[in-house]
Amino acid sequence: MLIISRKFRPVNPILILLMVSVLLLPNCGFRLNRNQITLPENAQSISLQNIENRSFTPRLDILLKDFLINRFSRNAVKIQPAQLADLSLTIQIDSANYVRQDYALDNTTISYEFLFTIAAKLTVTHNDKNTDLIKNQPLSGIYSIKTESTDLSQTEIADGRVSALENLGDQVIQKLTQNF
Repeated sequence: MLIISRKFRPVNPILILLMVSVLLLPNCGFRLNRNQITLPENAQSISLQNIENRSFTPRLDILLKDFLINRFSRNAVKIQPAQLADLSLTIQIDSANYVRQDYALDNTTISYEFLFTIAAKLTVTHNDKNTDLIKNQPLSGIYSIKTESTDLSQTEIADGRVSALENLGDQVIQKLTQNF
């Protein structure tokens, strides 16, 4: 008679609990919401018609609207006219500028930091309740470029403004997804 013996090693109970949790959590409706946009007040749609550019830099309103439409669309948020939307966004771009400042000085090189800032105000209105969820909230989009050059090219300036504007768009989305 041939006897085969199998040795069992004890399994860590935490590992078993973790495996069971991973299997059960998706079935109970739990999901990670790391990059998904969830609008306040259970809203399903948003209007982006009121983006006003009061800065002296042209097209910032158009670029911001395009950025927000792209981000909302990727996250299945419906963008509709104000009459049909649950929420309306009003964004007023007040200023767009950049400044150069000394970044690092050592014996061999001088470096500079160019800091781009776009300042705006955000108002979010719940259309059904005709109430402001956020009223004239100041926001700033910021981006910096570090270089040894004393000036930036037109391309670098345009790229810096776009990056600051995208940061502003991220700030708008962050304000929308905070718990009210």
